[in-house]
Amino acid sequence: MPQVFGLGSSRRTLPIAAAHGAPFAYSLFIEGGGDDPEIFTEYRRRFRVGPLGTRPLAILSLAGVCAETDGTAKAICQRDNDGLIPTVVGSAESCRTMLLELRDRYAADEIVFVEIAKPLSDRLRSCELLSSALGMRRVPQAVPA
Repeated sequence: MPQVFGLGSSRRTLPIAAAHGAPFAYSLFIEGGGDDPEIFTEYRRRFRVGPLGTRPLAILSLAGVCAETDGTAKAICQRDNDGLIPTVVGSAESCRTMLLELRDRYAADEIVFVEIAKPLSDRLRSCELLSSALGMRRVPQAVPA
């Protein structure tokens, strides 16, 4: 069964997720919210074991572009962004620094990264650069039989 979680860009979703034992994803890329680093402290304080989980899971949801250089990433973001609020845009090292700073500032357990680039080649390259910069190992793809 897929995991159910509450996604919000403000504190309105927080009590619903916490009361049902659901993970809570706070989005910085949806309009209407804002920079609220204390939101996960409140979520953890209000969390109750429920049908959707036994421990709080704080997920920070971000949008952006990672490219070879900061300038290239900014150009891709300007070209392809359809209204998301870009929170992480830059080279692999710039994005790594931003992601780790946001993770620490929010005390997030996980980060979800929404790729803004539209062409598949840019999206894949962004994922490769991010995973390499963060020291993530590549997962081999299954070969169809």
